[in-house]
Amino acid sequence: MAIHVSEKTLSKIDQVYTHSSYFANKTAGNLKFVDVGIINIFSPVTVPLNNYQMSGANRYGVPQDMQNEVQSFVLSQDKSFSLVLDKRNQKQVSGTFGAGARLRQQVDEQVIPTQDKHVAAQWIKDAGRVVGVSAPTKSTILELLSDAGVAMDNDLIPAETRYWAIGASLYGKLRLADAVVALEGTGNKAVKKGVM
Repeated sequence: MAIHVSEKTLSKIDQVYTHSSYFANKTAGNLKFVDVGIINIFSPVTVPLNNYQMSGANRYGVPQDMQNEVQSFVLSQDKSFSLVLDKRNQKQVSGTFGAGARLRQQVDEQVIPTQDKHVAAQWIKDAGRVVGVSAPTKSTILELLSDAGVAMDNDLIPAETRYWAIGASLYGKLRLADAVVALEGTGNKAVKKGVM
């Protein structure tokens, strides 16, 4: 004789693991392509300093018209999604298809990863300097990162807006580097959390 067991559907749903954006607040988020396909940014061009002259018509140097450069950002993607949630379906799944929660899930699982992949690809494509090196090891990764920092210093890139994005395999090597392993206290905790 068979034993029939009861069934129960929980009002909770199973969601995949996600993470917040790696690049949020590290990009020019103030550029909004609302109702436009191109955004132009003008940058004034400075002039070299002169030696002040005590006499003459151009004591401060020969007057020059102010110049500028233009940087154009072209909308390269226009993503969308369509997701329908109707009342009957909502009732048939015990209310687990809450609109706000499903929208958050869509953003977390689809929008953010797509944005991050696009940002990473653009950063790689538009990198100002690409240096061919052999694959970093736990013994060489800190020196390579230091060399990159020196290059940014020489290019006058502000320290407070610098970010290094490295993949999981390189991050694993970074955590094993001798100098990082030797860190104590707060420094070690920061590296474990992915912040350096």
